[in-house]
Amino acid sequence: MKKFRKTAISLLCAAIVLSFTACGSSGYSPSYNKSYDSATSAAPASYAAYDDYEYYDGDYGYAEEFEVADGSGSNSGSSSSGTPKVNDTSRKLIKTFNMTVETEDFNGFTDAISKKVTELDGYIENMDTSNGSIYSSYYQSKRSSMTIRIPADRADDFINMIGEKGNITYQSLNVNDITLQYVDIESRKSAYETEEKRVLELLDKAETLEEILILEDKLSEIRYQLESIESQLRTFDNKIDYSTIYLEINEVKVYTEPVVEPETYGERLANAFTRNVKSVFEGLKDFLVGFVGAIPSLVILAIVVLIIVLIIRGIVKSTDKRAKKKAEKRMKEWQEQQLKLQAQAEAEAKAQAEAQAKAKKAEEKAEVNAEVKEESNPENGQ
Repeated sequence: MKKFRKTAISLLCAAIVLSFTACGSSGYSPSYNKSYDSATSAAPASYAAYDDYEYYDGDYGYAEEFEVADGSGSNSGSSSSGTPKVNDTSRKLIKTFNMTVETEDFNGFTDAISKKVTELDGYIENMDTSNGSIYSSYYQSKRSSMTIRIPADRADDFINMIGEKGNITYQSLNVNDITLQYVDIESRKSAYETEEKRVLELLDKAETLEEILILEDKLSEIRYQLESIESQLRTFDNKIDYSTIYLEINEVKVYTEPVVEPETYGERLANAFTRNVKSVFEGLKDFLVGFVGAIPSLVILAIVVLIIVLIIRGIVKSTDKRAKKKAEKRMKEWQEQQLKLQAQAEAEAKAQAEAQAKAKKAEEKAEVNAEVKEESNPENGQ
């Protein structure tokens, strides 16, 4: 060891180069003495003990065969060198439920679900809720979509509660048996742990910097694989321990009635008539609700229409007054004109009558004069 300490600095550069070469390789040869260049140095004698140790590549192909029967999984084949057998005593099942439920009390039903999930030590992973609307042309019901995680051994309690509180219209169950995969991953984990232990033992016996660097690099790779496997096992454990329930909730006024057997023609007619009557009744109720809800808008609309009508009537009246005034003015002017014409005609008639009277008087006077003249003529006396 003293000699190693003295020569450690001089070998540091060569060790770094060798470590980069080791990191770039995809795997390790079965024995370390084959990884050295015979031109530079001979293989250390201490490496002879490594020839009996098998290093695995990244795929870690095992010769074991796993048999699962009657709810148990076991390693029936002989393990490779240093790989212990992994015995599993239960199936690894991932359960996924899909459900569609109707309820007449949406808020009460969702509250009951939240309480039951808390009671069963579960949790709501995702929730999307629509509160519906009564202000559109038709009634829109409330609905919700939930992703719920419940402990697998208590999932049946939750499903039973759903059936008691609501009307299940659709239900499905998917069971994924991952026992073989789970046991295989556990076997890989055990193999890596055994290999980690052996590398640590070899690291304690290492005497050169080259040996330490190679073994530490291998140890880092093993631990990285162990962390990846443990993460995968934790993910599996979460899916196994907690069942996933995809729940669709719809608020309805009347539950959907299941069809037990085919309907007769008379039953179809009766059911069709009943459905239509219910539809009409529900339509009238929706109309009444919509009408009552629209009363404020209708009042405002009526006021606006009344104001517009009054304005139009005012405009029409004002126009009529102006037109009437114009007509009266024109009538007055026409009457005045007619009066003038009448007065003029009367004056002309009067003048004509006076002229005729004068002419008549002159004619009478002329006749009188003629008679007088004739009487005074002596010849006429004879």
